[in-house]
Order: sequence, then structure tokens, then C-alpha cells
Amino acid sequence: FYKIFGYPTGLGALLARHDAAPLLQPAEATYFAGGTVLSISARSSFVVPKPSLSEWLERGTPHFQGILSLPAQVSEVSRLGSPWARRHHPLALCREAQLRTAAARHGNGRRLSRVVGAWEHPEWETMQGPTLALLLYYADGSPVPYGLVAKQAAERQVMLRTGCHCNAGACQRYLGLTDEDIRGFYATGKVCGDDRGVIDGRATGAVRLSFGLYSTWSDVDRWMEV
Repeated sequence: FYKIFGYPTGLGALLARHDAAPLLQPAEATYFAGGTVLSISARSSFVVPKPSLSEWLERGTPHFQGILSLPAQVSEVSRLGSPWARRHHPLALCREAQLRTAAARHGNGRRLSRVVGAWEHPEWETMQGPTLALLLYYADGSPVPYGLVAKQAAERQVMLRTGCHCNAGACQRYLGLTDEDIRGFYATGKVCGDDRGVIDGRATGAVRLSFGLYSTWSDVDRWMEV
């Protein structure tokens, strides 16, 4: 829910059709936690999971404080406007950031960035959310390490994400990385979550900006100043 409201973290909802629920049930209970079983033995592999999918997936103590906060969060978001307005406000900001970023050039005329995504599609707003993924380049055309971008952005109080953003498929697609490349990077010590944005002159991840309900035009201006 924090993706929608900003709070609470660690709480979400899973929507599933009743006829699809059995597909999410385990063939055998290899993992369990408080409140998810009907019977269990500590001396053997005997365990009987509860038949209800919600009971099986809701392991341990529920996030009751977060649940109690949801009505207030829903009310606050509804106050900000219609669903159409709430969707298009961050999209408009992201589009502005995309246009400005894509147009930026170094003094020698080289482009400053490469923005990826469906921005050139006539119906781009139906194909992606208000996030901007890009690569930045030096004036000589070599990629700027995303770790350096993150450091300089933080110094200017701009929050952004760097790396592959838990989307290995898109990362490999847009960066042109093969399975052999990934294995080779790992062999040199590259791991998920580090700040090694360039290896052997090749980008290993991207920079991502995300816009939301509370983003403003000044946030776009601040990004362009980074």
C-alpha cells in the first residue's frame, strides 16, 4: 500500500480468483508460520496447512497497526481528486521530466542521457507508470556510474533509485547484457545492490526516478539541476 499512499510499509493485498486459489496452495507444506496450519508434528514431516488461502498466506502476527491506518490513508488520497486526476498528475510530471532529460546535451552536442521505456509510443500513458529509467553519459559518450549519480543526487536532496530495480529482464534487455555478461560481472565481485555502475566500460544498471501524488513541478526542476 505504500506504493499508493506512502504509508504503511510492509502491508499489501493479493487479489485472486476463487478458481485460481488452489494454484497458490502448496502441494506440500514446506514452509509455515504462526496460524497457518491445522496440525503439525515436530518429530516428522507431518503438517496439515489450513485450507483457506488467506490463512495460509497470512503468516504470523498481522500488521494490525498498518491495517488500522488504511481508512485514513484512503480518505486522504480521495481528497486529492478523482482517480483520473490522481493518475494523470504524476504522469504529467514524469512526462515533463522525460522531455527535459531527453533534450539535454553536453557542450559538444552529445546527448546527456538515454531514456528507456515506451515514451515514443502514441499511447505511452497506458503502457507505463510515472517512473523514468535512464542512463547518463559523459561528454565523451562513456556511461556515468549510477553510484556516482546516486551520491550527487543525495547531496542535492534528490531521492532516486539505481541499479536493476529487481527487474533483471528489463535490465538485460535495455543494457544489452547476456547471461555470460552477468556471470562475468559476478566473477569480478559485482552483486545486486552495490554501486558498481560500470564494468569494462559497460553500464550494469540504470537510474530511476519515481513520481507520485505528492510530487510537484519543483521536483522536476530539482532533478534537472542535479
